[in-house]
Parts: sequence; structure tokens; C-alpha cells
Amino acid sequence: MTADTLELEPFFDWTGLDAFDYPLDQRGIPLAFFNRRIGMRHNPITIAQYGLAHLQKWRNGGGQSDRQAAERCGEWLIDHLEPWAEGQFAWIYRYDLDFYGPRAPWISAMAQGEGIALLLRLYQAGSSKLCLETAKRAVTPFFYSVDEKGVVDRLSGGDILFEEYPTLPASHVLNGFVFALFGLDNYARFFKDDAAHALCRRAIGTLERNWQLWNAGFWSRYDLHPTRRLASPMYHELHIRQMQRLALLSRNPLFQRVALLWKSMQHQRSCIVRMWAGKAVEKIRLLGRKR
Repeated sequence: MTADTLELEPFFDWTGLDAFDYPLDQRGIPLAFFNRRIGMRHNPITIAQYGLAHLQKWRNGGGQSDRQAAERCGEWLIDHLEPWAEGQFAWIYRYDLDFYGPRAPWISAMAQGEGIALLLRLYQAGSSKLCLETAKRAVTPFFYSVDEKGVVDRLSGGDILFEEYPTLPASHVLNGFVFALFGLDNYARFFKDDAAHALCRRAIGTLERNWQLWNAGFWSRYDLHPTRRLASPMYHELHIRQMQRLALLSRNPLFQRVALLWKSMQHQRSCIVRMWAGKAVEKIRLLGRKR
């Protein structure tokens, strides 16, 4: 398995979705605020996305400070990838999260995929071969089930997906699944890795056959957790852009049709009213769940 010279496209267009204006630690690594109990923490997802955004800004004509910001994030990922379960390496979360309930230590498919995506692009931009070595280790959880402490779960029909939060009950967060898939696809194409290609194909097939599970009829769903949350307006737009990217990645026009369907909902007053009403009911229901 040798590295390809494939020029990877920009990972994702976050324009208007995230300004990446995070507080930084002493090394210039972004910190994420979770809640008052957890406080400010390093979040591998935030770090990878921050690095990807700054690397793309540099490629688009930004200054050396943007490249340096991306490199610092890559160095953090290299330094913090750890042995996990047998045969696996991961960026390990060492704090609990309240909503879905992952208890430390835990790992995330989204973190693994986006971390890989940043490391491969940094290598292409001239960074150390440590980026490639780390990416090869970081892909390992994609070949293990959640039961084996990996990140692959299954829908009730048996189709696979990648879990942002590998918990019980399963959450099946759509954006985390798709971002993880994008990172794995980057890995498969960069290294011409047949096993990773096959896994990507299966995951795309899951979305082809099951995208309606995340469709509420008037809006997209954030997840398939028992709480069945609707996407916020920001995440709905993010889902649209992910479907557009999937259409290109898979060469399947189905995903462009899904994107157009969800896009149309943003301009229908009835859909918007139902979404806000649904979000209000969610908030009341979730407040009751906390008591």
C-alpha cells in the first residue's frame, strides 16, 4: 500500500456555517466549550475542522499564519493519537457528554475521518511523513464494530454506518456519519486501499437505501436517536451541502435530488413553521428528560 499523488479537493465548504472563531490554548490549538461542568476542552473534531479550514484558506491565498495554524492542529493530532482497543488507534475523548451519554473514554468516527483528512492534506502541502503514518493508524477503528470499540454500527436492516457517538441507544447522527465517510474516502483514494474503498461503497449504499430515515417530510433530522431531533437551520444547510458532495463522490444523482428537496424546504413557509414548532416541542421534551 503506497501513497498516491492524488490532489485532494477542499474537504468541505463551511462558508456561513462556522467562522472558526475559537479560543486558543498556549500552543494555538482551538478549545471547545461543552458546558459549565466540562468547561473548555480539546475536541479532536474541532481541532481537525479548524485545521482544515485554515489550510484551505492558505491554499486560497491566505497568509503563512493560516498554514501554521493548520500545521499546529496536525501536530496535535500526531501527538495525541493513542492505542485504543486491540488493533486500533484513536483520538480518545476523556470526558463524558450528557446528551447522547458517551462515557469516558470513547472515540468518534467523525474525529477519525476528519483527522485523517487534515493529515493527508498537510502531507500534500509539504508536512512530515508522520502525517501519513498517523493517518494509517487512525483509519483502524473503521474496520471494527462499535461492539468491538470501533466506530461501525448497523441500522436495523443490517446496513452499516459510522458513529460520531458510539453509544446505546444508538444516535446515528447524520452529519457525523457523512463527514466520517468523506475522511475515509480521502484515505481510500489517497492510498488506493481496496478495503477502505469497499467500506466506503457500503456506507454510500446505506445512504442510498436509507436517506429517508433522516427526512421528516418537511425538514431533515439531525439523528435517529430515540429523541429524533430535527436539524437546526444551520445543520439543515450543512446536510444539503453534504448531499451535494455525496452526489459528486458517488456519481449518483439521487443525492443531488435529496439536496434539492431539502433546499426547497428552506423556502417554504409551512416547512419553516413546522420545523420551529418541532424544535419548541423538542426543547420542552428534553427539559423534561433532564428532570
